[in-house]
This record gives sequence, C-alpha cells and structure tokens, in this order.
Amino acid sequence: MTKLIYLLLAAAIGIQLFIHYPALPDRMASHYDLAGNPNDWMSKQGLVAFYLGTSGFVLGLFALIPRLMRILPTSLINMPNRDYWLAPERKEASLAVMGVYMDVFAAGVGVLLVTVFEMTFRANEGGDGRLPFPGIVLGAFLAFTVAWIVALTRRFRKPAAV
Repeated sequence: MTKLIYLLLAAAIGIQLFIHYPALPDRMASHYDLAGNPNDWMSKQGLVAFYLGTSGFVLGLFALIPRLMRILPTSLINMPNRDYWLAPERKEASLAVMGVYMDVFAAGVGVLLVTVFEMTFRANEGGDGRLPFPGIVLGAFLAFTVAWIVALTRRFRKPAAV
C-alpha cells in the first residue's frame, strides 16, 4: 500500500507541474494570510523547488517513521497504551498496523500539499494571486486529522479483559 500511495502522489505532483509550469508567471505569490491574500512572493523556479523539496521531505519522513519504529527503543515511541501494544508478543503486529496508519496520514498530507499548491498555481495563473476559500481546505484537513487521531486511539485501546 505504501508504494502505491507514494507513486500516486508523485504522479499527481508530476502531472500538476506538467500542466501548470508553462503558464506560471516568473514572480509568484507564495505565502498567504488567513483570508487568502498574498503577503510574500518568490520566483516560479523557487516555488516549484520548495514544493518538490517540501513534498519529498514530508512524505519521505512518513515513509521512514514505520522503519524507525522497528529499531527505536520502545520508550521513544509515542502511541496509545504503548507498553501493552509493544509488548514482545504484540510488537510486530502493532507496528504493522501503525505503518498503515502512517500511510493513511501521509496520503492526507500529500493531498493537502497537492491541493494547496494547485490553489496557488491557479491563483497565480489567473491574476491577483489571491487564494479562494483557503479555510475550507484547512478545515477539511483538520477534520481528517481529528478523525485519524480518533481512529488511531480507538484501534490501540487496551482490551477490556486486560
């Protein structure tokens, strides 16, 4: 599942850049206030490099976390009911499930990045560089994050019989 998620996100980013790059202005709005008004600018090349660098770093980190969890001491892993779920008899299965949760969160962050940069590209192609309704995207990501945390917490509850 991990490879498919990252392949789809990489394809989305590549297609997005292929479509938008030729139409982007040399100087682009690159930072916005909460109302979607631009308050900082950078070159087209700089913004694309920032997008690729940020996406690569963030998604690479999410890909690395499940591997790190296998070699880190249990005391450094923060998860609900850690001592129960990372007991030797449950550790491998628990870390496999945690890897799936990391994949899901990575997909959510990837969709956020693609969406925000899509909005940025469109805003810069069409005039004043103002983002339309940035609060909706941030609200959707916040709702996704809360749902993910609730699901993770419920999944790693300690069984009632224990």
